[in-house]
Amino acid sequence: MNDVRRANVEGEGLTFISDRQKGLIEAFSSVTPKAAIGYCVRHIWANFKFHFSGMAFRDRFWKAAKSTTKNEFLSHMEAIKNLKHEAHTYLAAIPPEIWSRHAFSTTARSNMLLNNLCENFNSVIKEARDKSILTQMEWMRRYIMQRNCEKRQGVLKYGKRNITYVYKYFEWAHNEIRNCLCFGSIVDKWEVEYMLDRHNVNLNKRLYSCNHWQLTGIPCVHAYACILKQRGSPHDYVDAYYFKSVYQLAYEPIIAPMPGPKQWDKTDHAQPEPPPFRRLPGRPSEKKRRKDPDEGKGKKMSYVKRVKRPNKCSHCGQLGHNKSTCKNPPAVVQEKDKGGRPKSDSPWAVGVREKRERRKAAQAQQATQAQQAAGSSNPNQQPTQTSCTSGPQTQQSQA
Repeated sequence: MNDVRRANVEGEGLTFISDRQKGLIEAFSSVTPKAAIGYCVRHIWANFKFHFSGMAFRDRFWKAAKSTTKNEFLSHMEAIKNLKHEAHTYLAAIPPEIWSRHAFSTTARSNMLLNNLCENFNSVIKEARDKSILTQMEWMRRYIMQRNCEKRQGVLKYGKRNITYVYKYFEWAHNEIRNCLCFGSIVDKWEVEYMLDRHNVNLNKRLYSCNHWQLTGIPCVHAYACILKQRGSPHDYVDAYYFKSVYQLAYEPIIAPMPGPKQWDKTDHAQPEPPPFRRLPGRPSEKKRRKDPDEGKGKKMSYVKRVKRPNKCSHCGQLGHNKSTCKNPPAVVQEKDKGGRPKSDSPWAVGVREKRERRKAAQAQQATQAQQAAGSSNPNQQPTQTSCTSGPQTQQSQA
């Protein structure tokens, strides 16, 4: 932090995203008082859901965090207040400029809500965590040196002016402009209707009432439609932060290669030794951070774990035990419903059912009388025997 203060005037123009640790908050306020501060929204949601869980709270919370206008933010906060007043009080105590996009500073040209950079860094250095301090620093130095080299070589082969993210965003916006209706006022001022809402666009000053253009520096879908309406190029309105030349500056510092430890200069200081190894009881834990219950154990398991149901006894039908330990009397067996549509009680339906039952009874009585008549006429007749032989043999036997 002191290096940042010496390189920059009290952090002006910088943005720091943290997970609300008290030590970091105090350091930011004392060392870089002019820097913009943001909180990782995922950590705020992790604390919020312990008190107010459910799909309704989750949807409204993330919609409020992603709101780019104040009116949209207030509408979602009002919806949270209607769900539960305590939930609204909890979120209102957190300043919106550190977790909602509509209050972010426009200097950073970013609307990022999550602290994914630290998460990616922790994932990368997982291989070097259990090593000694010198081996760990050497591993990180070699990784950064190789990564910067690969990025510099990749940028040289890239022949476009803006980075890839801009082209992917414009590809999505090109499919969405079919839902935009543009109405011109003067040369650079437009009125755009999109998704049951209306916004103003000023192409000359690069202002938009949605605030998305000011936050990111990339024309939103409404401004994209107006630029194409004027036969212009949307890439001319992209901020310089997304230029290829600016991207190259991030990987411009060169990390020089170093010889091995045997080639280092000898000093009079004692060589650092690793701490004594002590095996802890139990099975060794994985080298991963402790995840929340709703994150799952794998990349494809991001759902909430199902609550285990209590055992149900098949003997008495009660919960909390099974048949082998049951001491209760057996439950009354109820007849299972066959399903299907319930019978109608209308007079016409009742009459049809009665006719069908009488017809079936008459057919059964006729079949019984026919069997009795056939038995009384031939009382000594032997039952016929069937043959399994082929056709010609049967004809010879009959002859």
